[in-house]
Amino acid sequence: MDAKFMTTKDLMEMFPGSSKAYWCKLRREGTGPRSIKVGHRVYYRPEDVNAWIESNMREVA
Repeated sequence: MDAKFMTTKDLMEMFPGSSKAYWCKLRREGTGPRSIKVGHRVYYRPEDVNAWIESNMREVA
């Protein structure tokens, strides 16, 4: 497997102004990107982050 996983820090850099607490809240509510927890660390697959972004895109009226 050649997967490069993203961390919460990567997401915070991708979405300036977001915080660790924000991403934890999304995970807790089940509304954020799919993730995996290994020990105390949380990882995201880039394709899951991209799918989450696409599913949350809004059309401008």
